[in-house]
Amino acid sequence: MPDIKRMTTRLKELFERPEIFVLPGGMNPMGAKMAELLGFEAFYMSGGNTSAHVLGLTEGGTSMRDMVDNARRITMTVDIPAFVDMDTGYGDAITVYQTVKEYIRAGIAGTHLEDQTYPPKSGPRRRCVSVEEMVGKLRAAMDAKMELDPDFVIVARCDYAGVPGATFQEVMERCLAYKRETNVDVVCPAVQSWEENKEAIRRIPGPVLPLFTHGSQTHPTLEELQEAGAAGAWYPALTTMAGLQANWDLLNDFKDRGTGAIDDFLQQATQSRWGTVSNGGILGISDDKLATHLNAVYLKHRYEDIEIFDDVLPALDSLGGQFQLGLISNGNSYPERCGLEGRFSFVVFSQDHGAEKPDPRLFEIALKQARCTNNQLVHVGDSLKNDVGGARQAGVWSVWLSRGGHKNDTGVGPDFEVSALTELENICRGIG
Repeated sequence: MPDIKRMTTRLKELFERPEIFVLPGGMNPMGAKMAELLGFEAFYMSGGNTSAHVLGLTEGGTSMRDMVDNARRITMTVDIPAFVDMDTGYGDAITVYQTVKEYIRAGIAGTHLEDQTYPPKSGPRRRCVSVEEMVGKLRAAMDAKMELDPDFVIVARCDYAGVPGATFQEVMERCLAYKRETNVDVVCPAVQSWEENKEAIRRIPGPVLPLFTHGSQTHPTLEELQEAGAAGAWYPALTTMAGLQANWDLLNDFKDRGTGAIDDFLQQATQSRWGTVSNGGILGISDDKLATHLNAVYLKHRYEDIEIFDDVLPALDSLGGQFQLGLISNGNSYPERCGLEGRFSFVVFSQDHGAEKPDPRLFEIALKQARCTNNQLVHVGDSLKNDVGGARQAGVWSVWLSRGGHKNDTGVGPDFEVSALTELENICRGIG
């Protein structure tokens, strides 16, 4: 099986490498795809942009579900890591814990958690939670990622500099506490000036991600960021800020001049040094290729990060020398995509026969391909309904694989129950 790096691992390596990476931001798959086409190595989905452009709300308008649903559209479109805003975590530490798990399952590679009160605010209304509360939230975030994917990137964003009367030293105390108490992956100090940012990068251990607003603030150059030791160059609205202004200008011009505004706009577009753009030109998908593209997207996200359990190969090695092995699949297990190519004498795919487990017809097909009788076929699976139920309907031996020791309260009784595949050898010998 090819060694494919997870998106989380790729983002983690970007933050940890010596040279900076540019993190353009926005809120939709089109912006993410443009970034990917131009060679950017990751994309940021902004909560503020999502709130305004997708929901029509200003600051603090998104929920966890809004963000997950929108981010999933991006992760399904591009092959670069998506770094996604988590605002304040949408609640307490328990909510943060659940949100991180939701993000990981949506294919998101990393997130930042702010220490503001909920909902977050800008300007003189900004307030922050206590250091102790933020530490608790960060610990919950770290616990959640360690359970599902240790490479998922957690960034502690300190917004305390925006609270009226806050000092740079107070910001540093918070940042250092977040790093010291939780060992969070990256820290974002979100301080005001370039001099303060350089000092923060120097004082905070590990990767530091500066944040600059788009107002009148002067941005340091990429070379200056690299020299200062920043982990990345972060531009949260890089794919939306120009479009917002351009839309406003074109609508005003059209209101004043009518269709002449469109004619002039299209003419100006032809003069662009980078060429004109279109939806199909960016996404690269024509109608006749759409089905192929959608299938490729499905396969990518269904199998890209697949890992087999530790007991699979030892069990197949042991059983393969004594028994004929086969696979009955509802279309969610492909041997060649799991590193198991050549392990099975026969494979029965549901899509090839117009039926799915627990339909006994699939087991009857397996009996024919295996050239064995009902009392010689042993079917093992983790679904009581599909695997055990189907095997019993077909009159073959059924083994329920219950890795977590789950209680069987379905009324479907297997012939055997195991917690690991390595237990199958004794069962098969006893039957044979």
